[in-house]
Amino acid sequence: MGIFIDGTLAPTLLAEVVTLDPGVGEPYVPTVVGPDGTVFTLNAETLFAIGNPTNFSVAVCSSAPDLRYTVVGEPVTFTAIVTNFSGGDPAPTGTVTFQDVTYQGTSQITNILAANIALSNGMAAVTNTSLIASTNSFGNHFITAIYNGDTNYPGGRATLVQKVHASGTTLTLTSAVSLTTNVTFSALATATSSLTNKPTGMVTFRDGTQYLAQVALNSTRLAVVTITNFPVGNHNISATYASDTLFASSSANLSATPPTLVNPTLLPNGNFQFTFASSPTASFTVLGSSDVTLPLSNWTVLGAAVETSPGHYQFTDSAAAIDVRFYSIRSP
Repeated sequence: MGIFIDGTLAPTLLAEVVTLDPGVGEPYVPTVVGPDGTVFTLNAETLFAIGNPTNFSVAVCSSAPDLRYTVVGEPVTFTAIVTNFSGGDPAPTGTVTFQDVTYQGTSQITNILAANIALSNGMAAVTNTSLIASTNSFGNHFITAIYNGDTNYPGGRATLVQKVHASGTTLTLTSAVSLTTNVTFSALATATSSLTNKPTGMVTFRDGTQYLAQVALNSTRLAVVTITNFPVGNHNISATYASDTLFASSSANLSATPPTLVNPTLLPNGNFQFTFASSPTASFTVLGSSDVTLPLSNWTVLGAAVETSPGHYQFTDSAAAIDVRFYSIRSP
């Protein structure tokens, strides 16, 4: 490296010295979060405490705290609770204003849900049915209860996030049984509004309280799972759609009505045929055994009953003419 001096390049020589200003110190600033959530920090030899007031608290709660279920147009009640910490202090009085902040795209929308609601026994509430939700406003509402204070207490506030879905859903659950003990369950999520978007997200399948599987909805709004070696017996199958940003949660059960035998018939070709009535769109498997005392796990799977009309099922046994046969029907 060289410096250009008097038209020549002199290696490793400096032509002049430039004095820099003194450096600016950047001291470490400690920050601590207390057990009550108060944040303490130091700045310019001053201690700052950022948190709730020390002699009273403000809280706000929702009648619909679960993020999965609320749909636009449904009533939601917000309740503000103002509490004095010491029983010897006077009870808080005054009013509460409820504010809603949400976003339409990137634009902030601020609405006053109710202004100056008087406290009664430390509580004030408002019920609202107009919280918006759409494809460009995903229904995330920042609800703030603003306590306006009284002669004994300063003002304070508390905020929660209320989720509102643009549409509800219905879930349809069906099953299909192969000749083995493999069972396929299908759950179809359908919007209850005119929204053209398709529900997305996860569906959880259970047998009573036992977890079976969790499967994502595909592009046709279906979640499908096949359970292999499903044990013989009675099952109470349910499916729950967990919701997404636009569509609310829904669930369905697959508990069939006990079959009612309608028309047992010995056909001219020697086959035995019977029909029975039960819940429509259910799946039934017919089991057979020559010994009625055997446990169902030892009975033979003969096949699936066919739904001939809504709620009416039929099964034909081609081996009945040569066997003494007892039948049992299970679902699925």
